Amino acid sequence: CGLLPLNQMSMEFYGRLGYHEYEGIALSMDEQQRLVRDLGEEHIGLMLRNHGLLTVGQTVQQAFLRMYYLEKACDIQLAAQAGGELVIPSEEVCRYTEQQFNAPQRPLAEGDTRVALQREARRHGIVLGDDVLDYLLTRFARDLKSLMHLLHRLDGFALAEKRAVTIPLLRRMLDEEGAST
Repeated sequence: CGLLPLNQMSMEFYGRLGYHEYEGIALSMDEQQRLVRDLGEEHIGLMLRNHGLLTVGQTVQQAFLRMYYLEKACDIQLAAQAGGELVIPSEEVCRYTEQQFNAPQRPLAEGDTRVALQREARRHGIVLGDDVLDYLLTRFARDLKSLMHLLHRLDGFALAEKRAVTIPLLRRMLDEEGAST
């Protein structure tokens, strides 16, 4: 079945783990080329079926840590499968967590960014209308960290002003921040 997103460690590999069918000991150049092909550009690891695991990184340290976490994720999955019903987070949560691990500054796709902002706003009791979301997504840095920071500032400003989050309120906050710098 492969690695399931059952725990935080496994989500580092969500959509970033390739699979290679067992062909025997990988001594031939042909199989070595297939291993490289199966790893591809986007994968950070491979499940070598009936053989083991392979991870890569920009440094030896990163590759080693990925191997450690991949092995731990596999151990946790085996224990979870032995324990009964599996609880798998939504695809949205899995994609978001993978992005947090592998590229926290990488902009998410617009739909994913919108969903992440809505989720964070709901978590703080903020109601974000589509107009405010559109404004945020078209006028500010698209990386999630910057947008979350802006959302938290906006939450504090809206609470202090005792007003709902609207585009005019957002503009006023930005104007006041600009005047104080």
